[in-house]
Amino acid sequence: MIKSMRLKAMDLTKRIVNEAWEGKTELLTEYAGESFGLIGLGYDTLQQDMDAIKDMIAGNRDRYPFRLLSQQYECRYSEAQLCVITGTFRLLREKETEIFEARQCMTAVWAQKGANLYLIHIHISYVTQDADVRVSEDQTKRKESVAVCDSDGIMYTLELSDILYVQSDRNYVDIITFSGSKKIHVRSTLHHFLKQLDDDRFVLFARNRILNLENLEKVSDDTVIMKNGDEFSISIKSRTVIRKLLRDYYNSQKM
Repeated sequence: MIKSMRLKAMDLTKRIVNEAWEGKTELLTEYAGESFGLIGLGYDTLQQDMDAIKDMIAGNRDRYPFRLLSQQYECRYSEAQLCVITGTFRLLREKETEIFEARQCMTAVWAQKGANLYLIHIHISYVTQDADVRVSEDQTKRKESVAVCDSDGIMYTLELSDILYVQSDRNYVDIITFSGSKKIHVRSTLHHFLKQLDDDRFVLFARNRILNLENLEKVSDDTVIMKNGDEFSISIKSRTVIRKLLRDYYNSQKM
């Protein structure tokens, strides 16, 4: 029962955010409980006037000219009648010749009463100028995310820049990310997943691991170190190959 509630809450959270950035409120209206409250998206304090919330969301396209790129959520807490979903979604804003990328954190609290699930609270952080990151036009044309389904049937949309490495586990792969609290266990071969990523920053390493060159911190004489501190032993031949791949990758980004 708890697992079913958790999966449904994560799916609905993602769908509600999708709708909100399109200026729609159908799902929010359907699942909002009587005491529903929203913080964020233009409000400094808790807002519980549903008509005002719907008007604000309907005007999102004018007030906040962002395009929703990706979302990633996890269940932070669940019990018999309560489920807390947390995560981030990423937005892109295009203004004249400038392109900015921004992230927002989100917490959604769901409650179950009988067979029904109700949304009782949403908290979304602000998009601020300080949070914006300038990206080039070439970067925006690149693939930004990949959708995966783990062994428990939970769907994730992973930002490629968030993936540190992927390691083989027989007929599965474990995806290790910066923001994830655990490995994401996906049924796939390593070679098939590399094709799914389809991005030059990912390279096959030692036949059982895919590394994200963007998140490789250091290559020493006998070790590669990822930006989260994870280390892997390498041979002299592998060291030479990795350094060349790393050099070629960063040279390609400067072109």
